[in-house]
Amino acid sequence: MSQPEPNRGWAAVGEYVVIFIVAFALAYVLQNYISGHFVIDQHSMEPTLYENDRVLINRLLYRLSDPKRGDIVILIDPTGSKSDFVKRIIALPGDVVEMKSGDVYVNQKLIHEDYIAKDKAVDTLGPLRVTEGEYFVMGDNRTVSMDSRRFGYVPRNQILGKVMVVFWPPNHSRVPK
Repeated sequence: MSQPEPNRGWAAVGEYVVIFIVAFALAYVLQNYISGHFVIDQHSMEPTLYENDRVLINRLLYRLSDPKRGDIVILIDPTGSKSDFVKRIIALPGDVVEMKSGDVYVNQKLIHEDYIAKDKAVDTLGPLRVTEGEYFVMGDNRTVSMDSRRFGYVPRNQILGKVMVVFWPPNHSRVPK
């Protein structure tokens, strides 16, 4: 005759506890070091991103490579508020950026910006050389965007990740350009 296994119920509970801990740890690492999701709570990136769009970002990418001109990024608010910003990288470290009547020039070349809002800002700025380790960022809705024109360059360590996809609401789902 076989003996009943003692404490079999407690062993199953222990397995579930271990599974829960591992799942929680994986979710934490995924959200904080590899990817993340953000809710857009501003109008500064319209018409590319709209208020209440939900986006996934790649946090790992910039640990392995440098941000590129044109990348849409989530960054720590340089003005010190508790909200993160979403902006587009316009100029890289060492670039010279200038605005003439709302047109943006990087290294004396006009950049083609088919993504900006129709009501183009008519700002004039620069020329300014972006310092090493920093980036010049702007919103696509230039008339309302709080960006590097107002708060200056953004240090690389304040860039949290690259926006990869809009996943909500479903009618906005896409890879933003």
